[in-house]
Amino acid sequence: MSQIFRVFVYGTLKRGYPNSHLTKDLKSIGDGQLAYKLPLVIGSSCHIPYLLPKVGTGYQVRGEIYEVNQEELNLLDKLEGYPDYYNRLSVDVNLLESSEKVQCMAYILDRFQDDLLEKEFLPFYTTEHASSYILPAKRVNPINHRADVMDYSKQPLTIIPSVAIAMPKVLSAEEAKPLLSTFDVIIDTRTQKEWDAGHLELPSVRHIDSLHQHPEKVAELEDIKDKKCLVHCGSGKRATAVGELLTNFTDLTVVCPGGFSALGVTTQCSLKK
Repeated sequence: MSQIFRVFVYGTLKRGYPNSHLTKDLKSIGDGQLAYKLPLVIGSSCHIPYLLPKVGTGYQVRGEIYEVNQEELNLLDKLEGYPDYYNRLSVDVNLLESSEKVQCMAYILDRFQDDLLEKEFLPFYTTEHASSYILPAKRVNPINHRADVMDYSKQPLTIIPSVAIAMPKVLSAEEAKPLLSTFDVIIDTRTQKEWDAGHLELPSVRHIDSLHQHPEKVAELEDIKDKKCLVHCGSGKRATAVGELLTNFTDLTVVCPGGFSALGVTTQCSLKK
């Protein structure tokens, strides 16, 4: 069965807009609004809409939510120039009809020039904005406009900064060890080789080694939604990234960044509520 992803579109991919030929046959989940403020601006010589990863600035932008398979996602990626141009990052979106919060992917310009924050912030993209948009087929050079808005000295993001800014107190692994039985799920984010070499022998343990690279897959983990989770890895990077992704998805997430096979090695744990 083909893997299904949810995508939040806010600009030219909306119904009736210049690139809607790519979404007109997709399964619509409904209209939605970001759960937090992000700046939406028009930029570049092609008058393109950009959503920027600066939480608390701008508006709770409105858009549309679609479900796509991998082939359909590839077509959207091609239009958006992912990953060299736009990035695909996880965002929380409230469905307008039911107010249900869902997690989606959105195309975000993460390596943006700071002067874009001086432009007018938009609550939504309109047909008037779209009237000045230059279609890819009509551009003299398909990628030259990127230099108008991109700061190539910046590193791509894996999560929108401050979406998971609530990083509470730090615990040691010894402090976390007696709590193991209280977790509904323990997620081991190490590589397959590390997992095969040894892992926690508990029924609640799951091995998920690529979530940090594919934040959109969080939405697929319906069985752990609102559950108490512990996340660990081998060095710290993966567990921290995955823990940030799960913060707004689970009821409680404990991140143990240091390496351990049975919580017997001293490390640090970040408790998220």
